[in-house]
Amino acid sequence: MKNFKEIGVKIIATSLMAAMAMSHVACKKEAEETAGQSFTAPSAQSRTFTGIANAADAKAGDIIIFGSYEQDNDLSNGAEDIEWLVLDNTDGKLLVISKSVLNYMRFSNTTTVWEYSDLRTWLNGEFYDSAFSDDEKSSIALSVVDNPGNPYYGTSAGSGTNDNVFCLSYDEACTYFFFNNWNDSSLSGNSESIIGSPSVWTKKEKLASAYAITEGYYNAVLFNYGFSANCIGVEGCDWWLRTSGQDGDHACIVGMYGSVNASETSSITVAKGVRPAMYIEY
Repeated sequence: MKNFKEIGVKIIATSLMAAMAMSHVACKKEAEETAGQSFTAPSAQSRTFTGIANAADAKAGDIIIFGSYEQDNDLSNGAEDIEWLVLDNTDGKLLVISKSVLNYMRFSNTTTVWEYSDLRTWLNGEFYDSAFSDDEKSSIALSVVDNPGNPYYGTSAGSGTNDNVFCLSYDEACTYFFFNNWNDSSLSGNSESIIGSPSVWTKKEKLASAYAITEGYYNAVLFNYGFSANCIGVEGCDWWLRTSGQDGDHACIVGMYGSVNASETSSITVAKGVRPAMYIEY
């Protein structure tokens, strides 16, 4: 039997006030320390690593090629390599999230509790089994995933879980991505680097709702948020976070054009994008 290291996901909320304070500090500190650097977004300075042989050298913003999954909607050429965006490299493990939105599905039909969600079942079952070889699986850590409540509504996301693959929480999204702007009072901000573009397969087969950023929308809205003109033409779609929303029928999402808000939620029965995240040990 494979031995897994148990890894704690970084943000743990012990109370509503603690969660709110941590969210404020994490996002605000990130924006202050990295203003003008979308360090978690692939760029001309990003490096690409094939496999984990040299993973120790990877930095936030780099790309790791690891595993494979259908993305171009051409089944005749097999599954495509998955590109993972590095969010953190600490203590011999990489926290990564898929560069693209790889699926489009509901959170659950009945509950916002991550432990019992359809999304968690799919990620740790069908996706995990099909996307990775046995050798690759041996490098994916079984992580102790804490599920802090929603800092705006005070709703619970349930108990912690042991997951190979998971969705980021609202707090983690705030911590690991650079925000072009942030509002403490509304627990909301906008991040160019967090925009998730769907794969061709996700759009064609899963009918993901994706819309390209027009020059007009950029000039009227996103320019004022501090986004660069590089985002013009980028397709974005909403994607799931694992944090609960205002009630038992809603969960948090990242908006298609990079908005993150503790009160920005979707009905759990509506299909949204999925960007798997995980820890890779090296």
